[in-house]
Amino acid sequence: MREPAAGPDATGDSAVIATLDRIDAVSTLIASCPEVLRLVTGADGMAEARDSGRIAPLLGPVAGAALADSLGTLRAYHALGVRSVTVAGAHWTVTGLTPFGESVIREMNRLGVLVDLSGAAEETMDRVLAVTRAPVILSRSAARVLTDHPDNVCDDILRRLRANRGVCMVSFAPDQVRHDDQSASLRDVADHVEHVRALAGPESVGLAGSYGTAVDAPHTIGLEDGSCYPNLIAELLHRDWSEADIAALTWGNAARVVREAKAP
Repeated sequence: MREPAAGPDATGDSAVIATLDRIDAVSTLIASCPEVLRLVTGADGMAEARDSGRIAPLLGPVAGAALADSLGTLRAYHALGVRSVTVAGAHWTVTGLTPFGESVIREMNRLGVLVDLSGAAEETMDRVLAVTRAPVILSRSAARVLTDHPDNVCDDILRRLRANRGVCMVSFAPDQVRHDDQSASLRDVADHVEHVRALAGPESVGLAGSYGTAVDAPHTIGLEDGSCYPNLIAELLHRDWSEADIAALTWGNAARVVREAKAP
């Protein structure tokens, strides 16, 4: 999944234009590399891309502010292939959900667009979980009880995620996983993954592969890039994770939530 298609300061028409430009750029890039990339819109496409040795990008999350208070804009993004929207930062989620915000969640459910709660206020997460009929995702979060960061999620929401059958995808960003003032390490990420699994359940934890947004910032030690994933898997196997739980963490849970969010 991609980062939000418009920055947090973009609003209204400027956010829509920035989002459309980003969608166009990403779609053009994918089309230029058919031997490596395949744009997908659902779980079946993800599986087909994986089985053919290709990377399967999903468009999203689009920033909620880029809806410009229009369900028609949401439907247009869906028609272009967008499959997730992050609600954080939208004015209709500042204190829970406004009536329009509730209509956005219901329309996302109808379309099969994932609701991304990463970075949202706890009261917003709470209200979304009460309204949604589909699983949600947290695309770049970790456990707030271990690392106090605004993009991380509290234990109460993690417990509710189990009933929702959503997925918290644990970030690798150093400022989201470090303990105290120590340099962030692979073991810190493993601690967050285990905490999420303990509260939300083995079906509700995944890996974000997010390394942070600061330019030239140091990466988490042992997870400097995509080639380091086996290091984390080895650490979790050392902690007695089963192969089935590893498969769910790295692929199965994300594919399931995309499939279950799809409109009938």
